Amino acid sequence: MAMALLSNLSKTVSFISIILIAFYQKYYPRHSKRKCLYYPSCSNYMILAVKKYGAVKGIIKGIKRVRRCKPIVDRWEDYP
Repeated sequence: MAMALLSNLSKTVSFISIILIAFYQKYYPRHSKRKCLYYPSCSNYMILAVKKYGAVKGIIKGIKRVRRCKPIVDRWEDYP
């Protein structure tokens, strides 16, 4: 019973995280965004990481990705 509850909680947190990232992608002003160095973009990477690793580990990996994104040269591919 407890494992099922934790599984449902994890799925709910992952779903909410993805909704918040999608909201950011849709409504954050384009002129305020830096051009992302990587493909997929940092926000898409975070969604993929949350889907693959769960909310906590996916968000940590996404934050690390954003921190190393420095748009100085051409784009690189970087999947979770």
